Amino acid sequence: ASHVHGMSLGRWQWRAQPCFTAFILISLHHDELSSGSGPLVLDALEVSDGEDPLAAALFADPNCTRSARWSAWREQLQVSRGEAVLAGQRIMWELGSTGRDPMEAMLDPDDPCLLGATALLYLQVLASWYGGRFSPALANFAVLHDQFLTQMHPHFYEKSGWTIRDADLRFTKDELLYNVRKFRDLAGQQLEGIRPPAEDPGEQANLDIFLSHLVEQQAQHDRRARSVDELLPSWEPSPLEALTSQRRSAEGRPWPRIYVYDEAEIEEIGLLAQGPAFCHNRQW
Repeated sequence: ASHVHGMSLGRWQWRAQPCFTAFILISLHHDELSSGSGPLVLDALEVSDGEDPLAAALFADPNCTRSARWSAWREQLQVSRGEAVLAGQRIMWELGSTGRDPMEAMLDPDDPCLLGATALLYLQVLASWYGGRFSPALANFAVLHDQFLTQMHPHFYEKSGWTIRDADLRFTKDELLYNVRKFRDLAGQQLEGIRPPAEDPGEQANLDIFLSHLVEQQAQHDRRARSVDELLPSWEPSPLEALTSQRRSAEGRPWPRIYVYDEAEIEEIGLLAQGPAFCHNRQW
């Protein structure tokens, strides 16, 4: 956690532990939170020396049995996945109804429950996913993965009473990454004019996000190619080539194929890959 000491990004203060890096406090607009339609927005972080109440509570009482409200919420989530998502939305609305920012209320150092907050945030990811809102689901999962889960050993939540398991997280990550590749490829085909717009407005809304990124990146590449002041290597593919799966390099050679072993094929891989810290900070 030494790399976060001395960092100051705003008014919220969190204190790093030797085995527990500081947390980033997230700010959510209540209307986005209650509907699950918007991504989490990074608010601020300031790290200072001292004991983090969230970290201390994680070790002392991971299931938050000393808190009446977190104990009640934990019981409400012991249902089917779909019912848990709805329960999570109700809990987040309850947190926001106090007049405080919902995420600020969820990470209250006076009533700390890190695993409970982690479980609720994962349910926010699923709420966006089930609602067809891919971009908020991806953004929320990135915050969950890189700012919450990577700060703790996976056995903290794997062996807890909260409804969050490493296998579910890896499955969600796989689904999100598969769809990132799919949307990139479809966006490239639309940009080239070989694929019409999607009939489903929700799917096209997701594609429009990737299309806007691709258009901007392609424009930057074209400016570099025309500039006499920038060196554009001959081997560097354009964004259209790099971000879509069916392209070939400038020399006409096919892109190399990479085989990824699945944990279902080799059981030990699942053990090696458990926990987001195996591949984190947007490396995933």
